[in-house]
Amino acid sequence: MKKLVSIMLAAVFMFSLSIAAMAAPAEKDPELAAFKAEIQGLREELKGLRVEGKDLHTQIMSERTDIKERVKAIKESGDEEKLQAVQEIREELKALNEELKSMREEKKQVWQELKSAREAKDFETVKTKFAEIINMKSDIIERMNEKLQMLEEIESVL
Repeated sequence: MKKLVSIMLAAVFMFSLSIAAMAAPAEKDPELAAFKAEIQGLREELKGLRVEGKDLHTQIMSERTDIKERVKAIKESGDEEKLQAVQEIREELKALNEELKSMREEKKQVWQELKSAREAKDFETVKTKFAEIINMKSDIIERMNEKLQMLEEIESVL
């Protein structure tokens, strides 16, 4: 009987500790709470941009697949005019792809700066880096829209 009582007491003690661990601590610093709320808003904005970018990427990949199939058929038919027009647009696409690549690398660098600012608890730098990343992501999405338009232009030539 003593063992049962001691086991029950231990279980109640462990249960109370787990409840206390799960309880959300009250925010002591109102400035920190405001910062967290602002960062959460920036994260939500960035999340929306990510979804938009993924949708664009899916559309671009679909267009590319269609174009590859149609170019293959045109090569077999031997229509040099269409192939030449497509090649000119592809050259522009290559330049745009290089620009996108460099923009993504730059954004990656800013993410690293944000992480080190967060580790250093430099809240102002974290906010500015988040805003910078959002602006960069918006610019990347603009370029992706341009790329999609170029692919649609190729599609119209074909």
